[in-house]
Amino acid sequence: MLNISYSQLADEIPKIEPDFMFSIYNLPMVYWYVKNEKLYALSYQKDENGMVNLKSYEATYYIKNYLSYKDIIYFKKVIVY
Repeated sequence: MLNISYSQLADEIPKIEPDFMFSIYNLPMVYWYVKNEKLYALSYQKDENGMVNLKSYEATYYIKNYLSYKDIIYFKKVIVY
């Protein structure tokens, strides 16, 4: 059985139809995906029910408005799904 968070992500993937998805180890609560040669961020919040408020952003908007310099300076590893 899937963890409830992954179940909610699995429900979202067919809706957005990404070419591929990945996460960056030290950037929690966001998955990145490519669709039609553009990069997007799929962010979410966590609560007792798992992932909530899943929302897609163009990557440049998400990076400029939701990440700080400290968030992006120390990328450690990328996990491709």
